Amino acid sequence: MLKKHFIINILTIPQIFIFLWLGNVVYAQKETDAQRLVELNESLQKYDVAKEPIKVAQTLSKIALIYSKSQSNKAIETYLQAASIYNQEKYYNDVRKIYGNIGLIYTDKEEYEKALTYFEKALKIARLQNNQEYASGCLTDVAYLLTVEKQYNSSIKKLLEALTLAQAANNQKLILKCYAMLMENYNALGQHAKYKEYQDKYNNLTSHADKLAVQQEVNNLKIKNKAEEERSEQERMLHEKDLELAALEKERQNQILKSKDMELQLQNLKQEQLENEKNQVERERKEAEAANKLLESENKRGQERLVYLSGFLILFIILAIIVSRNAIKNKRLNNQLKVQNKKIEEQNIEIASNAEALKVALDEVSAQKKDIQDSITYARRIQFAMMVTPEVVKQHLPNSFIFFRPKDVVSGDFYWFNHVQIEKDGEQIDKIFIAAVDCTGHGVPGAMLSMIGHNSLENIVLNQHIYHPNEILSALHLAVHYALRQDTSESRDGMDMSLCMIDLKNNILEYAGAKNALVYVTPDGNQEKVKADSQCIGGLITSEVPDKVFKNNVFDIVHGTTFYIFSDGFSDQFGHEKNRKYMLGKFRQLLQEVSKNPI
Repeated sequence: MLKKHFIINILTIPQIFIFLWLGNVVYAQKETDAQRLVELNESLQKYDVAKEPIKVAQTLSKIALIYSKSQSNKAIETYLQAASIYNQEKYYNDVRKIYGNIGLIYTDKEEYEKALTYFEKALKIARLQNNQEYASGCLTDVAYLLTVEKQYNSSIKKLLEALTLAQAANNQKLILKCYAMLMENYNALGQHAKYKEYQDKYNNLTSHADKLAVQQEVNNLKIKNKAEEERSEQERMLHEKDLELAALEKERQNQILKSKDMELQLQNLKQEQLENEKNQVERERKEAEAANKLLESENKRGQERLVYLSGFLILFIILAIIVSRNAIKNKRLNNQLKVQNKKIEEQNIEIASNAEALKVALDEVSAQKKDIQDSITYARRIQFAMMVTPEVVKQHLPNSFIFFRPKDVVSGDFYWFNHVQIEKDGEQIDKIFIAAVDCTGHGVPGAMLSMIGHNSLENIVLNQHIYHPNEILSALHLAVHYALRQDTSESRDGMDMSLCMIDLKNNILEYAGAKNALVYVTPDGNQEKVKADSQCIGGLITSEVPDKVFKNNVFDIVHGTTFYIFSDGFSDQFGHEKNRKYMLGKFRQLLQEVSKNPI
């Protein structure tokens, strides 16, 4: 499996680059979609004949889910068939879910107008059901599309309505989601006061429920891990059942072939016996004729009759013996065939019963998998709303870019950016902060730790007014230590990171690192590496709060100098024909080469 990647490359005046890399995921599926479609279509025909419309609609929804992986148009068409049946049966809650799924498919296809149409249909049903939570969730879906279309004011209007409904339903997750999306839209409009207002609300709500939320997420993760183990066990059992069914089917086919061979052998034996009897009769007839001719020449007519009678009696006895033996043998073979046929019938009944049980188990596993995937997808939206967009970064650092590709749906790595204006000696000084952070773990565990890191960095810079990178790292270490209760728990989680502060007025860059180094290329093409401290953020288990001191490195920014900060993701990537790591040396050589190119 590919290792996660995370790289940020920073170049300051006149060139500043930021990029992140994260790999893709390869998923393995034990049962092919083609086999599943065949089974679902068979069930669909059965339910249609039995006139069970709800089961027909449920089966169509399962077929549409498979189509959504590679044939989006077929998925939409099938979903609409299911929605039509649910409408006729007045199952409006299922209609709402289907409209939401169609909206997601159009969103993935970047057909945002059509996606918006179906999200609004789902919203209309939620309003008719007078369900505040459903309506709030649908409004955030609509608002997300409006944000993608850069209709920020319309998105804000929908989000404010969603926020009111979420507060009425006392749904903390929906409230936090509304705050995060309002921050994103106000930030895009440049309304910093509103951005700050909802940022404070988000932080306040998060700070009150932070410990409880972390514990709840840990519990949820355990439940998900347990569900995944159960799913793996079920898949293993299903695979064993498939092997047993295949063995039984093979045995049944062998029994059928054996029965046919026995019938053919019996027919051949009967034919052979008849031929032998015929030949025997013919031989004895000829012998009798020869004997009769001999007796005619030696005996009288009375003796000839006696000979004929004797020959006939002998022939009759022989035929009776042969027929009796054949009847006994045929009866024994027929009894054996009856026993074999009965065994085959019992095996067929058992195979049919096992196949039905396997179908039910597969349906349950598919439903559980979909619930888990839906939950992680919503978590991804919240995490991406938390991070500043590349467009905002470019407003402050025009010659920069961000390369960010999460390996999983949610990421354990993240980048952090903030712009602060401070007043010193009556002058306004702009300070820009940029960080590349590599959290412990992948997927959901890493994403949980990234939320702690992001919120802690925001609090340290904006509320505690700490501006030097080495002091920020020390404060972040204490925040992670307290958040994960590493004085009493068994948590060794932490993060590696590079952090830069850019003073645009004085043309100065300050850097501090926890295991992640800074690399820069001078205007004459020489590459230099600034080593990071060998200690990480968090990760210690001790009853005392450990103070960590990090070194602060200060540089005068020379025109044409290129600065890079990054994680170990790119250099640890496996690939090429021998499937070896890319390694740090090759990665630094790559940075040397690309630094010559324009942005």
